[in-house]
Amino acid sequence: MVSARLLVSSTLFACAAASVQQCAVEENVDYFGSDISTTTRPTPDNCCTDCQKTLLCKAYTWANGVCYLKSKQGKPSRLLGALSGVVSTKSMCSAAKDIDYFGSDIAETAQNEASDCCEDCQATAGCKAYTWANGVCYLKSKQGKASLLLGAVSGVVSDALGPVPQPSPTPAPTMTGTCSPLEDVDFGGNDITTTYQDDATQCCADCQATKGCKVYTWVDGACYLKFKRGDSSPLPGAISGVLSNSPPTPVPTSAPSFSAIKIGASGADCLEVPAGRMEKSTQLYRAPCNGSPAQEWFWTSSQALFNPASQKCLDSSPRSDADSNVFLSECTVAWTQTWQTKNKLNLGHPTMTKCLTVDTTSAWLRDCNVGDDNQVVDLRQVTPVVPLASSFHGSIRVGANATLCLEFGANIVTAAICDKTNDKQMWRWNANAQALTNTDTALNWLVKDSTIVRKNEPESCLSFAPPVTAGQSPKFIKCDPSARTQSFMHPSST
Repeated sequence: MVSARLLVSSTLFACAAASVQQCAVEENVDYFGSDISTTTRPTPDNCCTDCQKTLLCKAYTWANGVCYLKSKQGKPSRLLGALSGVVSTKSMCSAAKDIDYFGSDIAETAQNEASDCCEDCQATAGCKAYTWANGVCYLKSKQGKASLLLGAVSGVVSDALGPVPQPSPTPAPTMTGTCSPLEDVDFGGNDITTTYQDDATQCCADCQATKGCKVYTWVDGACYLKFKRGDSSPLPGAISGVLSNSPPTPVPTSAPSFSAIKIGASGADCLEVPAGRMEKSTQLYRAPCNGSPAQEWFWTSSQALFNPASQKCLDSSPRSDADSNVFLSECTVAWTQTWQTKNKLNLGHPTMTKCLTVDTTSAWLRDCNVGDDNQVVDLRQVTPVVPLASSFHGSIRVGANATLCLEFGANIVTAAICDKTNDKQMWRWNANAQALTNTDTALNWLVKDSTIVRKNEPESCLSFAPPVTAGQSPKFIKCDPSARTQSFMHPSST
């Protein structure tokens, strides 16, 4: 890299950076305002790279050992000893793992790596954002509402820089910043401190002002400031954010091995189903956490809490004027099976003021009591169960290879070169009837998000042996959320 200290005053030139981008640099010039972050550098040589690595950064000014990273190129003014630069018009993209941007699709491209979607978006007229899932880049005209989608990667393309404005006086730079918000999502654990704000947007400034803070979750007027991003889980009403200059810690695409509802402030006890008692109306109780299936719970898409061992959901009697019994029941859409956190530490129904109360013999909904340890509920380890895909009619593409589709012929399913005119590749999935058919033949399979499982074996996923080739037949093996050969793309995948 050419040292900026050898530049001729006020001369613009292209300075090669560590990445594919470049910076145009001016010596003895300051760009006014629009600061989003700072880095400490004894020389200006690395400011360009720092800017490229910082979300929304488009320009910088180096002075007295500090790189002032900026969201735009402000008006330049003369400042002896300073050096300012702008990132070239070849944009960069932010990247958010396990996030989908809903809607606004304008085109699709096939890429094995999510990082290649950025360049495809830059080359597509009108593209401002993208979501990569299962080998396909969904290019979008705008960044839609963010939602949790395990394995997906979404990005936003930074805008090109405008023309260089004329010089004018500039005051001292000011510090502001940005955060990427996610609605109805909680980042578990890793808390540093708590602040109180009526507006979730104020948590961003609190996080920036707190040493070591990189992410936050806002719930019920409280900003929970955190040193890293923990496991994501659905939490209605919550808003979580990631500092733009602090890339989020990658979240594992596979669910934690133990998804439990912890009871009590110590976190040592869990909500348990009695051993051998899996029938409807079974009483629940508090017991030491042991990692058994009787203590595993998952969120469903309807905000129910589901126990896989019993194949039943957490339910309660509908009475609101007295204590309500809490028990296992067949999963339905009844409001008594819809749960949400209350005051961060309790659990209850959205339409009731009572709190889940669990002791060593039974579980009830009772009047909320701040000092009752049996009402302290920690849901941060509870992960979402993979939901059924929405109904669709069309082809099912195989993994990251967008050229291969599932084909059904002679009672055998194989991978074949995609052909929209081939009826053997046209699949119909009815989510309500839980029926997957091809040419009027029904298969005993369920389509769950981007995976296909057997109806009676939800832990067995349809899988191909890598590398996937035309004519190859899949088989059912133990589900592995990180395996691309178990991922399928269909019309309702994103």
